[in-house]
Amino acid sequence: MPKPRSKNVPVPQPPPEVRTLLEVIDRTGMDSRRRWQPMDIDAVLTLNGTGELSDVYDLHNAMERTWPALATALQKVRDAAASVDWQVLPADESPEAALRAEVVRAVVRQSAPDVAAMEFGFAGAGARLADFDYRGLGVQEMLFTNADGSPYLIDVPEIGLVQGVRALRNVHPNYLGWPWSGMNEGQRAGDALRFRPGGRRRGRAALEAFPQHQFLIHMGGTSNDHPAFSSRLSTLALWWVGYAYGQEWFFNFAQFFGVPLIWATYDKLDGAARNALINALKNLAGSRVGAVPAGTTLNALDVAKSGENLPQVSLIRDADAQAQRTILGATLTSEQGERGSQALGTVHAGVELTVLCAVLSRVADTLGQLARAVTFWNFGSEAGAPVFDHGLGKVYDELARMNRDSQFAGLAPIARDEFYARHGLRVPADDEPVVGGPAVPVPVPVPEGKKARAHTAAAAEPTREERQLAEVLARISQEAAAEGVRQAEAAKTTAD
Repeated sequence: MPKPRSKNVPVPQPPPEVRTLLEVIDRTGMDSRRRWQPMDIDAVLTLNGTGELSDVYDLHNAMERTWPALATALQKVRDAAASVDWQVLPADESPEAALRAEVVRAVVRQSAPDVAAMEFGFAGAGARLADFDYRGLGVQEMLFTNADGSPYLIDVPEIGLVQGVRALRNVHPNYLGWPWSGMNEGQRAGDALRFRPGGRRRGRAALEAFPQHQFLIHMGGTSNDHPAFSSRLSTLALWWVGYAYGQEWFFNFAQFFGVPLIWATYDKLDGAARNALINALKNLAGSRVGAVPAGTTLNALDVAKSGENLPQVSLIRDADAQAQRTILGATLTSEQGERGSQALGTVHAGVELTVLCAVLSRVADTLGQLARAVTFWNFGSEAGAPVFDHGLGKVYDELARMNRDSQFAGLAPIARDEFYARHGLRVPADDEPVVGGPAVPVPVPVPEGKKARAHTAAAAEPTREERQLAEVLARISQEAAAEGVRQAEAAKTTAD
């Protein structure tokens, strides 16, 4: 335990040792299962429930590597998390809380990751935690030491040396596991995610509790099910199999029917002519050629024109749409239909912002573990640790408020001062240059005297376009009246 110290002076204590290693993984075997079957998916997800996390980790990675729609949606969430201007907020208004917040801000700003060793700084941590939110869970180790094992200390102006977080890195699932029923009572100690020292891909190695204030543990998903089964990426696994097979079937279809078929007839008694004809057709049109004896009936199916209606294309399209719905909450391209893209684009952006706010709120909770760790290693206790805020909630609230005001203004007037105050804006002066707002009509000067009467008379005369429109309307009215008379006379004649 750290030594007692003053609440107002950070005194770094010896940092913890690194608990995980960068394993040299056999990358050549990552894609060994080139054709995943539904039974393979079921087996992997079942194994994940027993506490072995490596196989489902490989499954999720294979899905993202081979499914562009899924990779794009996940990258969109990661980019949003990486670009957030995270705010470090004090726990309360006390000077001690303000000091702890300032120390955490300094630690967040000053990292020194070794990129070659797959380490990353604070922005990378947020992006990867957002990725964990869809994978179900993930763990990152905070590195408090330099490469030589010495403490990573940073100098904060007016505060002094503090213990910093040099970098973070993802913990491979080999180091993680869930307790299972076959373990003895001493190893189980409750159904909680555990740390596997040394790391093993399989086997019943001993599990232990995570060392305190050294790891960031993120539990994603939104269901109340066990985290081993609540991964949203796992819900897309069968769609991914459908996408992969649909893509393969579609490529086969394009190979067979995408090239026009050309054939010619020959005298069945002339074998030399047949060979020469086939060679000529190959030179002319490629491989989809044929030569048949004269008098043979050949039926060629023309299915290339109906490519949009192929079940393979529908399977690929539906799988892509489902991936976007699962990750981003909605998909614009698959739902556009006849409703237009502009209005749907607004709805889509709103849904995306709602989803991102929810994901980043869970990421902020996990980053709170970093704030508590930095506070602990510098002040001896995590009490008074600051919190992280992504700030997107305020943006979402402001957009919702503007949308509501815009709709209400179409029904009833709004007091100008109250409207500006709601949005934190100052009411512009009457003679102050402004931007935006509705177009203001420009008054047209009216001449005086005789010119005024002439101007009024000219304004009263219809324009050339107005006269043409009146003539067209009159002609239509006359033709309609004449047609009505003809129909009445015809009905009378029929009745007689």
